Amino acid sequence: MILSETEIKTYLSLAAVDTKLSEIAGSVEAWVKAETCRNFEEKEYTIYPDICPGQDEIIFPDRPVTELSVFSKVLSRDSEGIETLEAYNLGEYYLDGEVGIISMLYGAWLPPGRHEVKLIGKAGFTAAEITAGVLEDIRNVKYLIKTLLSREYALAKEEKRHVSSISYGEESTTYRFALDSFQKSLIYKLQGKRF
Repeated sequence: MILSETEIKTYLSLAAVDTKLSEIAGSVEAWVKAETCRNFEEKEYTIYPDICPGQDEIIFPDRPVTELSVFSKVLSRDSEGIETLEAYNLGEYYLDGEVGIISMLYGAWLPPGRHEVKLIGKAGFTAAEITAGVLEDIRNVKYLIKTLLSREYALAKEEKRHVSSISYGEESTTYRFALDSFQKSLIYKLQGKRF
């Protein structure tokens, strides 16, 4: 979770976090992650991006990219799924980890097709970075989650929520969030750093 139970209790001035609040917090966080197309929490990814002819960039599924341990062409794959790889050299590409884009340098190319390139790396913020909350993206996502959570929890206590359906753990319900202009600008900032 991006927000700790302590942060939730402090922000909402509560003594404890009950089941209803935990459900709402989980759903708000899942919605923010889906809306921004980011996970924020550090995770290891293994991806095989689809490459179009002439493509010279790959967008990593999250950012910041903190580690790229494998960036290779898949030369062959046997019947058991064992791959023969040819690693790209550091001089053939540039990784802009902050925005999560790998750009091929002059003379290097990406083979077009599906599953022709393999990437393994880590992206997102460490638990320590999330807890510290010093980085701009973390401050923004925490503030966005807190404001949505505050409003949704107040509405839930009064049985006034507009629910359609969500997916959190074993439960399934979705909440529609009406965003104010500041919340919309935070979503835009969190989504749009790449372009």
